[in-house]
Amino acid sequence: MCEDEPLFASSGAANEQAPRRRGTTTDQQAMEARLADASTRIDEIASRAQEARDDTRVRVQQRVNALRTRQTEVRAKARAAVEAEIEAWDDTFADLDRELGEMDIEIAIAESQLALDSADDRATFEAAVGQQIEAYRAYAELLGERAASETEGTRVRGDAAAESIRVATATAVGRLQRYHDLTNEVAGSLRAGVLAALDDLDRTAARARGKGDAPGLLGDSQPTRTEGKEPEDG
Repeated sequence: MCEDEPLFASSGAANEQAPRRRGTTTDQQAMEARLADASTRIDEIASRAQEARDDTRVRVQQRVNALRTRQTEVRAKARAAVEAEIEAWDDTFADLDRELGEMDIEIAIAESQLALDSADDRATFEAAVGQQIEAYRAYAELLGERAASETEGTRVRGDAAAESIRVATATAVGRLQRYHDLTNEVAGSLRAGVLAALDDLDRTAARARGKGDAPGLLGDSQPTRTEGKEPEDG
């Protein structure tokens, strides 16, 4: 089965005879649509990254590679669940839904990194930073929701991981606000601080997953960020 072939064929005798629970087919169709959308966005990110500065291209390509690996894993899990007993799909759907939610966040982070790379005025710079911050906020919430359904020890660790991202996010928000409030002449000196806060947020998110080479989230070893031209007043 090729990578782009629909996961959940609806024709054939086996499918006609298989028992269906209410909502299962709809869930499968929604999963297929989300995987297709993710694939399109990842391809667009990979294409745009070729025009980015060297450090951004390396950062984004690392995330693209991890996303493609994860996408393959999610597809394999989905196919295995559908080809097995129908109960297997029901049991697996919630896990796949969470994984796709996390992929959506990682894709948004990559998109914001590219937007940040091409920002040539203060307005687009601030918008790109804000987009990245919102993606990490969503990731913290996802971790918190996941922790709530775990056993006590795992829940405590999950809550701590989510809180570490919230703290790093608050730092980035504070630096962005100071940058926004100052005149263009003074704000330029704070731009590096905003970018450093985003780097720290990325590392914090990687540690929150429990390992630096976690899929889609970069670890502590990152390419050195190079400065582009200072954003002009917009």
